[in-house]
Amino acid sequence: MTSSRALSLRSLLVLVCVGLSSVTVLDSLTRCEFFCLRITKTFAGELEQAELQRQADQLLSEGIEYYQVSQFPQALEKWQQALALYRQLDSGAGEAKILGNIGLIHNRLGDHTQALGFYEQSLAIAREIGDRATEAKSLTQIGNTHQLLGDYSRALDFHEQGLVITRDIGDRAGEGQTLGNISSSKTL
Repeated sequence: MTSSRALSLRSLLVLVCVGLSSVTVLDSLTRCEFFCLRITKTFAGELEQAELQRQADQLLSEGIEYYQVSQFPQALEKWQQALALYRQLDSGAGEAKILGNIGLIHNRLGDHTQALGFYEQSLAIAREIGDRATEAKSLTQIGNTHQLLGDYSRALDFHEQGLVITRDIGDRAGEGQTLGNISSSKTL
């Protein structure tokens, strides 16, 4: 017999001796065990979620490292793995960020149409979850991609939408970058 079970039996005997019925005591013990089990399962689930989040964030970081040294296939592999984990976690913010990063790779590889698809997915998620910073970045990337495709009026439209948001959220660096993109779109 385990020590906790022995302790429970001793507690039961003490309570019976002081006048409580054994049925009441057993009912209380059963309820206590049920709540302890629920707490344990909840805590285990939270630990599992935290570990998945850590893994996804690690894959995101590794992908960035590969991207920075132009190892695009390796970066793409890491980001696709991270994307699967962020989706499993139902993390819209992580998913939107990864989709934008995957779009960057496709732009660097010259597949601008594919890049647009990823940026548009990122934009939709950012809007859905109210992530204004990612929304502005997605709009900027969509604008940059339209510029690469030679559609300067559409590029300008997306850059102007991004500019409004960067100003609204006080992102001075993003505002400066977007103003540079607008200038570039107007001069081409």
